[in-house]
Amino acid sequence: MGGERSPYTGQSDADILGNASTELYFVDEGASVGVIDRNLLIGDVYPSVGDYNKTNPLTKVGVIQQLYAALGVPEDIVARVQNCNRPGGPTNITADDAAEILKQMKAKFDEVWSKGWDDDADGEVQFVSFSDDVGAIGTTGAFLREITLSNGLLTAISIIVIAAFSVFLMFSVNPVESKVLLTLVGVGLVILSYFAALAFSIIIGIKVNVATAWTLPFILLGLGVGILFIVPLSARYATNSILCSLILNSHFA
Repeated sequence: MGGERSPYTGQSDADILGNASTELYFVDEGASVGVIDRNLLIGDVYPSVGDYNKTNPLTKVGVIQQLYAALGVPEDIVARVQNCNRPGGPTNITADDAAEILKQMKAKFDEVWSKGWDDDADGEVQFVSFSDDVGAIGTTGAFLREITLSNGLLTAISIIVIAAFSVFLMFSVNPVESKVLLTLVGVGLVILSYFAALAFSIIIGIKVNVATAWTLPFILLGLGVGILFIVPLSARYATNSILCSLILNSHFA
């Protein structure tokens, strides 16, 4: 940690860009990880990465990225909060508690740091954040989970449309021919069977992912309700055949 860090306050843009044109380090002045790849830290630059240096300094930087090492491993967090020198004294927590705390911290970090990133009126500087999935779910995992669970409204709409369309097709002004109640019961059984299959998959360890959440509900419901039409129609034709056979037999008898 020897040496002096260049103060970036009270300097002109040219001075700041000139200081950023040299090798860049982590906060420990490179003691842990050495020189940081500038492709990870700055972008939309001129001159391009590799062409600028102290004698040919940067004149433009469009994007700046900062890397923070949180060291978020639940087991290590448990050990650190048990330290007797911790402010407020040592605290005993489990690894599960540490993982939950870490997950909530990452979610709050993403929420606060990225606030207003898509609002053009929120100043000239915009921030986005990304947290890894080490130790607890991070940005990628939370995003995939959000997408996976966001199909609830479309699934509900799909069920309502399928039920209404099925009732419309099976309705008849003839109360004997009308199969509205049978159709509603059949659609309900198809919906229950889908959720039962989903629950069984979870019980045996198959995780719900984007593919299953966004394809299986609509495919299985469609196929199940499709079979629902075949069964009553087959029963109707079978009944008519039996009646015709009985009539013919009684006639010839």
